[in-house]
Amino acid sequence: MKTFLESFLKKREQFQLSTEETLLLREHTKTFFKKVRRSKYWLGNCLSTSVALWYTLERQGLATNLHIGIKDEDGAIKAHAWLELNKIPLNASLLVREKYTTFNDSLNLKINSKFDFNSKPH
Repeated sequence: MKTFLESFLKKREQFQLSTEETLLLREHTKTFFKKVRRSKYWLGNCLSTSVALWYTLERQGLATNLHIGIKDEDGAIKAHAWLELNKIPLNASLLVREKYTTFNDSLNLKINSKFDFNSKPH
C-alpha cells in the first residue's frame, strides 16, 4: 500500500487552469503561506517559499514559472523571487513585475526522473 508521501510525490499529468481558477489558487496560496509564516517552524525566504510551492504544484501537474527579479532601492540592489501561473503571481503582489526587473526570461525548471534530491554535491 502506498504511503501518503509516495502518493503526494507521484508526478501527475499536466493540465491547465483557467484565469478564475488561477486567481482562486492564488488566494489559497496566500492564506496558506500567511499561516505558515506565523508558525515558529518556517524560516524560509521568498526563494525557498517559491521553490517549495513550485515543487508542490509541479508534482500535482501544474507547470509554473519561477521568476527572479531585482530593483534598486535607495542605492541598494534588492532581489525577489516569485512563482507565476498563467502570468499571474501566486506568492507575490499582482504588481510585482512593475516593481522588479526580471532576468531575460523565467527560470523554467523541470524535474526529470534522473533528478536526485538526496545526492551530495561533488
